[in-house]
Amino acid sequence: MNEFKNYTDIDFKILNFIIKNSPVHKDKILKKFSKKIFATALRVKVLKENQLISESFDIKSTDIGDEKVYTGSFSVTEKGLKFISDYQNDKSNEGKKIFKSSFLYPFLVSFFTALITSYIANYYI
Repeated sequence: MNEFKNYTDIDFKILNFIIKNSPVHKDKILKKFSKKIFATALRVKVLKENQLISESFDIKSTDIGDEKVYTGSFSVTEKGLKFISDYQNDKSNEGKKIFKSSFLYPFLVSFFTALITSYIANYYI
């Protein structure tokens, strides 16, 4: 879980959106996730800096050599796919732990306590 602490659910929603619509232009991402509410442009920048997404580019030939011209379209890298997969797996395991600790174990304890109490009450009374 420590590897996810610097990211929020919005970051993972952005990654999922890019996965589903890859390659997707930055304007489409900004339109989907309101810039003012979520600071989406900064989130996209951080995801790119951490190599979870990559920006497409074209090669433009100039007199001094070839030059990269970024298109503004993003796709998720292999590192990003692994990251989102680990996050989803972690969330799933967390949900199972919550289910066990908040419902299953208390239910089983109360059920067996009722059985034992009933047995004792029927046996000794």
